[in-house]
Amino acid sequence: MTLFMLALYFFENFITNIAMRFYPFLVSKRFEVDDNIDNYWASLDERARKWSIQEEANVRQLLGGFKILTDEELEKLHSIPPTQGRFLQGVHSYDILANPLYA
Repeated sequence: MTLFMLALYFFENFITNIAMRFYPFLVSKRFEVDDNIDNYWASLDERARKWSIQEEANVRQLLGGFKILTDEELEKLHSIPPTQGRFLQGVHSYDILANPLYA
């Protein structure tokens, strides 16, 4: 198994080129998404912002000082005004288990 992993590491580009030549539908394309969206704290809609604030308050109160956000991040959540542009859509965090599509 270790030998196989080392081979993949050293020959990744070679293997990828062969895979693209014979099985182009298997290789994912790399692309860049430009959604023209504000920074994370500003792009939270009101519902996601309230959820995050309440979630942080619950964790800090019920779990004896544990934190999800740093104090600096929590301050940004409270102080940065919502964007005038587009808000984040779907799940407001990077918590994959919070995404209903993966439930």
